Amino acid sequence: MTTIKRLELWKRKYEEFTEVYDAFHKLTGAMPDCEFMTPIFAIWEAYTEAISELVGDNYEWLKWYEYECSMGKEPKKALLSNNQWLEVKTIEDLAILIDRTKEAK
Repeated sequence: MTTIKRLELWKRKYEEFTEVYDAFHKLTGAMPDCEFMTPIFAIWEAYTEAISELVGDNYEWLKWYEYECSMGKEPKKALLSNNQWLEVKTIEDLAILIDRTKEAK
């Protein structure tokens, strides 16, 4: 499986996860840090870390894309080792960022 395909699957799983969580939250008011949801969010975090490792993400760019870029809804720029900025909006942009920072570490 290619990096792009892995990242696309990761993003689809995120969308499925958040859709189910949002519905559950509306029904119950459960927050991510409640006793029931904590292990579920921990599984998501472990999945993200596993995908990061598989694609060679040495700088936690997946977490950055999820939390800081809202999965592409709020694009941000990242500074590459050649002092050029890369705007990261799409999964393809994220794949480029990961690829260009693999050698930097």
